[in-house]
Amino acid sequence: MNEYDDLKKLFSTITTKKKVGHAFLFNVDDSYDTSLAISFIKEILKNDVANADTGDSQYEKFSYQLDNNTFPDLMIIKSFDKVIKKEQILNIKSEMKEKSINSGKQFYIIEYAENLNSSSANALLKFLEEPDDEIIAILVTKNINKVISTIVSRCQIVNLNHYNRKKDEQYFELALKYLLIYEDKKEKAVSYLSELYEISSDDLKGMINSWIYIYKNVLKLLLNKDSEEANNESILALSKKNNIESVIDKLDKLEKMSNLILYNVNVRIILDELFI
Repeated sequence: MNEYDDLKKLFSTITTKKKVGHAFLFNVDDSYDTSLAISFIKEILKNDVANADTGDSQYEKFSYQLDNNTFPDLMIIKSFDKVIKKEQILNIKSEMKEKSINSGKQFYIIEYAENLNSSSANALLKFLEEPDDEIIAILVTKNINKVISTIVSRCQIVNLNHYNRKKDEQYFELALKYLLIYEDKKEKAVSYLSELYEISSDDLKGMINSWIYIYKNVLKLLLNKDSEEANNESILALSKKNNIESVIDKLDKLEKMSNLILYNVNVRIILDELFI
């Protein structure tokens, strides 16, 4: 299991649903590049081709086109001087009125949605309010708090910023300390972690990022994979207190916590997802 496998599994889980959503918001970090969104589109097309029983050659054609920037049913909107203009959004609407050349889904990627100005955001919002099952939007943001809430609410949020997450020295040692208490005290841990419940939402976000990083490394140790923290005694101790299933369960909880913090849910409620 590596980071790419994790992403593929996540994308496959989303795209194999009976009805794929019409708008996704990728919450990313500085490691993002367009190939990530392209990989997601490939998974959608792979599922469509499988359901239509049109054979592997059709998917291979689409995949080749996407890799070579020749897929006709994809538009990529980029920021210029950190601004996405209304005209760029209207151009999407104009282009998407035409039927898909492949007689299938059409896609557009917006990099980065936090750079929408008020007029372009309103134009996009009108587009999202009248969804077409054959048109799928992939919005990308490095700062979800700067994307207007009405757009966020109309998208399925996909948190990708932890897949290439590096150790955050600011929170790492403290996050590790709290996890050791949590693993040692189990259901009684809350009474030992009262100070954690007093931190700000920004600090909690950093803590959650560190917990994900830590448990990812614990999982690597349990899977006998190379870990950046193979010599860290505390992480070795955590690996002895867990099995693969328990770590995956905790990573799932942390993913849910990451989503809650995006909606400014109370810190106590978010922490209870893990500790209670």
